[in-house]
Amino acid sequence: MLLKTRNLKAGRVYDPLHYPQWTIDRYAIKNIDVIRKGGEEVNETGWDEVWIYNYLQHTEDPRLILANAKRAAKIVRIFEWVDVPPHDGHPHELTQQFLDDCLGRNGKVTQLAERGCFGKAYSNIVSV
Repeated sequence: MLLKTRNLKAGRVYDPLHYPQWTIDRYAIKNIDVIRKGGEEVNETGWDEVWIYNYLQHTEDPRLILANAKRAAKIVRIFEWVDVPPHDGHPHELTQQFLDDCLGRNGKVTQLAERGCFGKAYSNIVSV
């Protein structure tokens, strides 16, 4: 999604996964840095927005990541699948209540069933 933005002055992606060089180069063309760390390690401030999408189920500490995101930016935009039981690579079952509590604002859950996207999706935009 970040690659599709227009007029982006600067961006940063935090992800513990190893990206191939062509992916890093693709981000660099759009002035986006790739940092190979998890969201638990983000210790930044001063960003306009943080975007989190389909990420928290895969992490060690979703609550810490959300706290770091709220500290890092004025606005946090989030999209996550909810009510999916833990399984390989997804150690957490996220719920609307958990995400609302962490973000301090009620989000919306929508049932999706199209274009390869099936399940309950949580979305929220939080101004910090």
